[in-house]
Amino acid sequence: MFADANDKDFNLLMALLISVVAISIDALLPALGLIGAELGVTDINRTQLVIGCIFAGMAVGQLVAGPLSDALGRKPVLYAGLALYLAGSLFCWLVRDFELLLVGRVIQGLGVSAPYVTAMSVVRDKYAGRDMARIMSLIMVIFMLVPAIAPSLGLAILHLADWRTIFLVYVVYAVAIGGWIALRLEETLPPGRRSPLTARAFGHGFRTVEWTCKDQRREHVAGGAVARPVCPRKWQRHGRPRYGHGVGDHRIWGDLPVHRNYGWFP
Repeated sequence: MFADANDKDFNLLMALLISVVAISIDALLPALGLIGAELGVTDINRTQLVIGCIFAGMAVGQLVAGPLSDALGRKPVLYAGLALYLAGSLFCWLVRDFELLLVGRVIQGLGVSAPYVTAMSVVRDKYAGRDMARIMSLIMVIFMLVPAIAPSLGLAILHLADWRTIFLVYVVYAVAIGGWIALRLEETLPPGRRSPLTARAFGHGFRTVEWTCKDQRREHVAGGAVARPVCPRKWQRHGRPRYGHGVGDHRIWGDLPVHRNYGWFP
């Protein structure tokens, strides 16, 4: 169990969970040409669908993973997402048809959305204010480094084996992260703080995200990149102070308001 905001294990685990997305995309970039050649893709531009399909899966998966994690708890959704990601990776490793490979990538995208969304929620569950800001800063540093390193990792694998081995690396990654979660991460959302899985809860979350996007656009137009407080009354009505200075703590988040427990609202 993690005791404080300086716990290196917790920071690294959260960073690895969020970085699954980048590794799943960027490590495969050097292999696109080889994939197209082996699977008989006549139009080389179609190989780009290998990247696009994982985004398609994520677009749907994030809408589901967040509300589920708020209703069922963080760890069950993490396990389910990693299991789905593992299944998609194995499917991609086995297929011999390009269209089936795209199906596997969609499955990967559905699965990878759960650790990406839920990791943010776990941090917000455990920490507040400056501790949360410090942890998120460290996690984002690692997250930004991964896209620079992942293509080199993929290229190194190609020097040693074929492109299918990259998907085996994804399998090992998912198993390792799942084991780490089982051994070192406690459930951070107790039953008393969970939200009901209802259509009303879904609608409330969508409205919150919509309000946030609209007001952030207005703030960026009015103030450029200058951080400024944005905590209108409508957020105050629909949230509760969790970070020491209300829902929108501009001293910590600049112009990024934070809303309650919703895992789909990083």
